[in-house]
Amino acid sequence: MNKFFLSIYDRLSRNKPLSIALMLVITALCVFSALRLEYKENIADFLPTDPEKEKYTSVYNDLSDQGQITVIFAADTTKLVGDEALDAVMNAMDAFETNWQAEDTALLVSDMRCKVDDSQVFDAIDFIRDHQALFLTEADYHRMDSLLAEPDYVATCMGNIKRILSMPTVSFVVDGVKADPLNLYSPSLQRLNALNPTQGYRLEDEYLFNDRGDMGFAFFSSPFSGSDTKGNARIVDIINKVIEQTEATSPDVHISAVGAPTIAVTNAQQIKKDSLLSVSLALVLIFGILMFTMARKRNLFWLGISILFGWVFALAVIALFKSSISIIVVGIGSVIVGIAVNYPLHYLDHIKQEPDKREALKDVIQPLVIGNITTVAAFACLVFVKAEAMRDLGLFGALMLVGTILFVMVFLPLFAVTPKKTKKLFVDDGRAPSETWRKIKLYAFWPLVIITLILSYYSQDTAFDADLHNINYMTQQQEKDLDLLNGSLQKEGETDLIYVVSEGQTLQEALAKNETVMADCRSLLSDSFSATISGPDGVLPSIEKQKESLALWTAFWERHPEIADEVKREAIQAGFTENAFLPFTEGITKPYKPLSEDEMAPLQALCQTYTLQHDSVARVVNFVRVPIAASEAVKERIRQVILSHCEEQGVALRHCEERSNPEISALRQAQGPQVSDGFAFSISDVGNNLVTALSDDFDYILYVCSIVVFFFLCLSFGRLELSLLAFLPLTVGWAWILGIMHLGSIKFNIVNIILATFIFGQGDDYTIFITEGLLYEYTYGKRMLKNYRNSVILSGILMFIGIGTLIFAKHPAMRSLAEVAIIGMATVVFMACYLPPFVFSWLTKKRGQLRQVPLTLKRMLYTFLTFLVFFIVTFVIVTPLTLIYMLLGPNTEKKRYRYHQMLAWAMGTALKILPGVKFHLNNEVGENFDKPTVIISNHQSHLDLVCMMMLNPKVVLLTTDWVWKNPIYGIIIRFAEYYPVSDGYDKNVDRLKRLVERGYSVVVFPEGTRSETGEILRFHKGAFQLAQALNVDILPVFIHGASHVMPKKDFVLREGQLYVEIGQRMLAEEVTSLETRALATQFHKYYLEHFEEMRRQREDTEYVLPFVRYKYIYKGNENERECRRNLKRIRTHAAEIDALDGQSILVKNSGIGELAWTIALVHRDMQVYAVEADEDRYLMASHTSYIPNNLHFILDSQELPSCNYIIDNQTFLQ
Repeated sequence: MNKFFLSIYDRLSRNKPLSIALMLVITALCVFSALRLEYKENIADFLPTDPEKEKYTSVYNDLSDQGQITVIFAADTTKLVGDEALDAVMNAMDAFETNWQAEDTALLVSDMRCKVDDSQVFDAIDFIRDHQALFLTEADYHRMDSLLAEPDYVATCMGNIKRILSMPTVSFVVDGVKADPLNLYSPSLQRLNALNPTQGYRLEDEYLFNDRGDMGFAFFSSPFSGSDTKGNARIVDIINKVIEQTEATSPDVHISAVGAPTIAVTNAQQIKKDSLLSVSLALVLIFGILMFTMARKRNLFWLGISILFGWVFALAVIALFKSSISIIVVGIGSVIVGIAVNYPLHYLDHIKQEPDKREALKDVIQPLVIGNITTVAAFACLVFVKAEAMRDLGLFGALMLVGTILFVMVFLPLFAVTPKKTKKLFVDDGRAPSETWRKIKLYAFWPLVIITLILSYYSQDTAFDADLHNINYMTQQQEKDLDLLNGSLQKEGETDLIYVVSEGQTLQEALAKNETVMADCRSLLSDSFSATISGPDGVLPSIEKQKESLALWTAFWERHPEIADEVKREAIQAGFTENAFLPFTEGITKPYKPLSEDEMAPLQALCQTYTLQHDSVARVVNFVRVPIAASEAVKERIRQVILSHCEEQGVALRHCEERSNPEISALRQAQGPQVSDGFAFSISDVGNNLVTALSDDFDYILYVCSIVVFFFLCLSFGRLELSLLAFLPLTVGWAWILGIMHLGSIKFNIVNIILATFIFGQGDDYTIFITEGLLYEYTYGKRMLKNYRNSVILSGILMFIGIGTLIFAKHPAMRSLAEVAIIGMATVVFMACYLPPFVFSWLTKKRGQLRQVPLTLKRMLYTFLTFLVFFIVTFVIVTPLTLIYMLLGPNTEKKRYRYHQMLAWAMGTALKILPGVKFHLNNEVGENFDKPTVIISNHQSHLDLVCMMMLNPKVVLLTTDWVWKNPIYGIIIRFAEYYPVSDGYDKNVDRLKRLVERGYSVVVFPEGTRSETGEILRFHKGAFQLAQALNVDILPVFIHGASHVMPKKDFVLREGQLYVEIGQRMLAEEVTSLETRALATQFHKYYLEHFEEMRRQREDTEYVLPFVRYKYIYKGNENERECRRNLKRIRTHAAEIDALDGQSILVKNSGIGELAWTIALVHRDMQVYAVEADEDRYLMASHTSYIPNNLHFILDSQELPSCNYIIDNQTFLQ
């Protein structure tokens, strides 16, 4: 990757005119392609689509009439009451309509009427009276039979009619009496009341008023879509002018207007104001900061060009695949600028320290490209979410970042200006950082862990606010008007409205299903719940229902053939003419037939609110109002009714349609089943579905982005540890962000959730950059981290200002962006700057100094498995068995020996299966431990104890008081007779003599403590005094490799070899014949000589290669791969390396130093000089921990010493 971009730089930097021409041509092509795009303004594109659940929203939006505007005329009740208020409001409404007609010269609004047109209702009544036979139900006929069964019922009705007509009566009532003198058909007209689902309104002289009569309402619709704020702004301007004119002539009436179009205009205007304020403030602050931090002001221009190129590049590529994109997405792209600006900013900041632009480019290629790949992958995940605009945002964001990084890698280094004064990066002098600062970071860790746990707990309750009203900006008057309308239309807090919808491919099918469903629902609700039902059921019957009604009509009049004559006769007796009720008597014998929906036009017009048509789907809607407490229960039972009954109804109806209408049957077969039988929902379900869909998308974004980013981190860094290191701040940061949001009562919404991907991408970039800085310092010793951290902090400050200034916005959506951005940016910057350095320091350093071998997951896993096995064996198996074994039978010698056998077998098995460690026991002397002895051994590690215990069952160790009294595994120590000698060997001689008399040998480490370096320490005389006091032989045992596998100050296992050699006994006669100090000195000298010989034999090329490999861990993916390749080649030359002899050797072209390291470790007495001309490779080789004294790294420019051997590293490893 580095070679690719550097080769491009080398070629273009030699021909500047060609570079300029290439840049201009590419930019021109991108601009040409981008200009072909069209831009959409619909914010609904950000809402996720779910085919199964979006029908709730579809029905709700169709019924809500999103383009409607309500004008409210409120009388001043402090001055006007009763009829005075009523008259004043009517006059104001008339004046408003007159003024509107004068102002709306373009005739934008066609339905502005302040009076209610009730002609549709009267037309529907007349239609029903003319077709009574089609609208009466079986229940109605039971009622009619009951009425006619009453004695003298017809005569009584005539008397009642005569009294009614004797009073002043409108013609409408007279027409009704003529059509139905016996009050038989009234239920069919009463069902028209079901078409009014709301209460709280009343009509006064065709004006619509509230119950008190002091407030009037007028309704009209905007001709513009909800997203066309420019068109709606024209309507709002007219409204404001007309209101001003009307209030001038009607001072006692306050007029206001509210509706989705007016609120949309208010939102747009406020967004513009807030944006202007925040952008102006942000530009001033950002420009000031960049002017202060940029060494060369011309670089500000190239920084802007980099971002602009990325922007145009994204639009150009999108134009190749799509014809349009949401303009809101492009606007939100300003947020993505916050990520894209990192790339040029990091490079421009880096050339302040590295004046060579090529070297600066080489330094930043790795972190910038890795950060770009992972962030682009995160944005690309948005392409698969449900909301179209979010998919566009993911595509635009990914492409913009790709375009920006390409410009930064290819063109920016050619045109950026190097500062006049640069501060060269200095090489690490090896000094440890401030101890005070190290302790501060260490002590801050545990409070951070505690805070993280607390915030993680609260993060689970972070809510999503699906109520779009909460992210709308409204004036106080608009909020007041909406509260008023909500209170008038439904008794808020008391009842809930359930929408019951039946679906069909035709209106007839939907009506038939609806009749079956509503019949069951009425039965259900009448039994258990206090509910009111509104809808077209009974008003707009299906053809099948009409046929049933006609059959009932015929049967009824066959049962009562005398009624017509009786009505005529009683009419005459009451003083009416014989034909006074001719409409009634003629209607009895009038021929009726089922009517299609077109023939029921008057009822269709009245029921248009309840019948919806979308493509091939027809829907019939009913409103069921129930107490809020019973809403969920009623809704669930209605859904069960739909599921259990509509299927049978649908099957029967399909058979009927196939018989009666072949065209419908053919259409159904061609289209296939496309609709459900029906569904039921409430307003809360609309919001809940949005919450669910957005929550699913949010979870998808979070999890998929995490997986994709982590995958690319692993691919880029090449080590799981570094991938986790870079990913940890994102995980902890999200826990903090969500937890703080919950504690601060801040919720995600449809607007600020967009920042989720942004914050994730920004945090990803920051942590990768910091991690790369850590690797750079660890690899080359150059102080790069501070430079990288400053760039991250600067970028964070710019984004903090860029979005954070929206905190001063009045618009709730804009302010919510700022709240999330402030929390998110502060968190990711802090986590990126603190966690990776802290964790990386733990992996590579101990107490401020570089570790001899860095910690790795593999080492920690090996150690964990080892201790897990130790815990299980010791505490779960051996300790309980020891207790049982002690209690079973007498404590015999044979019993104790078997126990020791078990311990020896367990320790031997543990050494053989120790992960990553090859164990070998050398007993060439044939020692069988049949004779008691004092076993002495060098002491390098905790593993030494295991090595001693596995030698033979008749071996005991001396331990400390703490181990011997341990309440957990002390029982094993005591039963195995491992005695404490904290008070000295001389006070335990008697107990040890008894062990020796029973044939046991005693293990003593004469050094008294473990050696940190593996070298033999001074021998104390206690072990030898004990041998003399016990009058037994001394058996030397040599342990090699334990200090490499598990050294004294490192409990984490390393890969290596563990070798134990049993030496020749010194007989008791010789032991007792020597003075104790002389004996200790003699054995110490023997150990030094023999251990040195062991090291020469054991520490060959194969032995040291794992240790050499550890030196290049966390040195970068490419460097580690190179190291592994070179170590494989070194292994093939192992015999040659082992055979080297002499005092010094010169390794030319030593590269990153693997061969030099290997030779220096194998031949510790040989001076190794490694020479490398490439400064970076020299720095990497020389900046490794614990370089032995015989290894010297030399830069090619330095003076070279004369040596016995000269090896060319490149030639040798071919």
